[in-house]
This record gives sequence, structure tokens and C-alpha cells, in this order.
Amino acid sequence: MKPKQGIPIVVFNASVLLAGLNNPNGGSGKLLSYQKSGKINGIVSEIILDEAVRHAEKIRKQQSEVHTAILALFPSIQPYPSKEEVDVYIPLVTDHGDAHLFATAKKTRAQILVSLDKAHVLALKGKIPNLTICSPGDLILFLSH
Repeated sequence: MKPKQGIPIVVFNASVLLAGLNNPNGGSGKLLSYQKSGKINGIVSEIILDEAVRHAEKIRKQQSEVHTAILALFPSIQPYPSKEEVDVYIPLVTDHGDAHLFATAKKTRAQILVSLDKAHVLALKGKIPNLTICSPGDLILFLSH
């Protein structure tokens, strides 16, 4: 699937997916509506989908409900990045479990990674070349200009 010209390619962290499904009126929910309407080209990989489904109980939803909702919004789920693609980011991250996010962003040529993880992901703002790392609120502000 080729992205539409001028529409930003955005990798969603599982935290944003869960927050958006839990509260459609919040910032994360607004980004999910942007994805649905085609205002952004959202990217979710198999590992991000698996993580969101695994933590469905945090938003008091069934795993199958979260899985179905994400697939409805993101019909093209990206495959797991390879170990080699992930290993490139291990020296840069404080939580090695987050390296897959950056590998997915590079592999899909995403310009933006959106996350709610302040300690491990948002802390890397400006440290990954050619990738804007931001919160849902920051992305909404950026898209409104």
C-alpha cells in the first residue's frame, strides 16, 4: 500500500492505540479518527498489535475486542521487523523492548512516531535521525497548522 502524497506516515505505539480505544474524545482517540478519515497514514506492526491486545484489560476490554477494533482502523498490519533491523536501535533505547518501534518506523519510512511513553520513547525526541517522536497532543497541534 503506497501512502498518499502529503499525508504523514505515523507509527502508533500500543499506548496510543489503547488510550484512543478507551477514550475516543481524547488526543489518542482523535488520532484514531484521523487514521479512519485518511488525514494520516497510520502504521501498526504485528508486535504493536500483539502488545495492545495483550494489555486490553488495562482499558477493561476483551482482547478480541481490541484486536478487531485495531484491524478495522489499520487494515494493513506490518510484519515484525527483523532482529537485524531492531538491533540497530538497541544502543539508543533505554528499554530494549521499544527498539522495534524505531525499526518499524525506518522500515515503513514513517516520519512520525506517536507515543505516550514519556520515560522510554518520548525521552528520545531529537535522537533518532529523520523521525519526529511526539505525544498525541503534539501531533494534533502539528497537524492543525
